[in-house]
Amino acid sequence: MLLIWKITELQKILKMTDKNRNVGAALRLDKYSQFIQSARNYLNSDKKQDYFYPLDKKLDKDIVLDELKSRESNFIAVKFEIPQIPLDTLHPQLKKTTNSLKNILNKNDFLVFQAHYWTDEERYAIILLELAVFKLNDVKVHKGPKVFYKVACDNFIEKFGLENCYVLDDTLVLNVKREFTTPEAFIRNLLTEEHISLVKIGKNLSGPILESYEILDIEDLADDDEGLAFLDDFLYPNQRIRR
Repeated sequence: MLLIWKITELQKILKMTDKNRNVGAALRLDKYSQFIQSARNYLNSDKKQDYFYPLDKKLDKDIVLDELKSRESNFIAVKFEIPQIPLDTLHPQLKKTTNSLKNILNKNDFLVFQAHYWTDEERYAIILLELAVFKLNDVKVHKGPKVFYKVACDNFIEKFGLENCYVLDDTLVLNVKREFTTPEAFIRNLLTEEHISLVKIGKNLSGPILESYEILDIEDLADDDEGLAFLDDFLYPNQRIRR
């Protein structure tokens, strides 16, 4: 009788599920991979009971900040309010936005070493970027066509002037002045109505980011327990699956 009741309840739940909804959409490759490694760590652990309790780690603000600063990286935190949407919609959009911001910074030579996000799932989210660059030089190489394409090269030279162009490997190029030399200035320019479309931001996040974003220092994040825990997890990824 119990089995029949359970099957009946399961059928009710399945009938309530939206047939058009992709229930697997929230399953990310990184989370799936972490689950696999967590299972391995659990099986190899001598203290299996530890996996059923939160990680007991006492954090000291000064120690965490000293460890971050010892890396001599440029840390930038972008904080913004989040919309009231389901969590299985929110997290993929935060992940997409984080990855897109990382990619566009890398394409513009700002060299992001690590990027991650955190949210309290109620009020706000934070995207934390660790960059190898504090400031770029004033000049960058603007690439033109391959030298094998005569018409394209002629047009490139006509536009920019023969005296300004030169060949780099098999490409016609010229040196141009950078518009932005710091990642902070570049990010502020991106997060405007005019340029935010260049970032692949989750469809529910564009408005809240434009209206509420602010750039914080890591010391600002370390002022509360949740922010301090986020910084520690950023320093030691996946530490909660290693017991």
